[in-house]
Amino acid sequence: LLNGNKTVTESSVIESFAKADKYISNIEQISSKSKINNLDRENHFLHQLSELKIFIHQLKDIVRARINKDMTRVNSNLSDSYLDFTLKFDEYENVLHSYINESNYRLKREIFILLASIFIVLIISLVLIVRLMNSLIVANRVLLQNTMKVEQSERRRIAMDLHDGLGAMLSSMGL
Repeated sequence: LLNGNKTVTESSVIESFAKADKYISNIEQISSKSKINNLDRENHFLHQLSELKIFIHQLKDIVRARINKDMTRVNSNLSDSYLDFTLKFDEYENVLHSYINESNYRLKREIFILLASIFIVLIISLVLIVRLMNSLIVANRVLLQNTMKVEQSERRRIAMDLHDGLGAMLSSMGL
């Protein structure tokens, strides 16, 4: 717009600055919701973000002053301000990448710990189920053996009653 480009309008430039403010506030909200253990890294990230926000506001003020042709408000050269902004943005971008990488690493580590814990619980559950099944099999065998012993002792008793009772009666009748 300042270089005479007719395809860019004043409203689109102001709208771009509004979008930048919205994006920065969204990033601030997201980082405030995250639970990161490394507060130094998060504080460094938020500090870089706030510095970037300041540079954007300075650049916006310079652009508005140039649009309104209020040269008294312009206290620095637009190209110098833009160069400072791009340098700060590059620095912020590096901090953002390291912040995202650390967050991803932390998230992967937490997921790995969760999966490992679930795996350990499953292994322990399987061991307990196998032990329970073995104890049920042993109890069933003991019950079967006891049933067979009782059955055999009843057969012996019935056989003795028949043998002794019938044999005694036949002997007495025979006499």
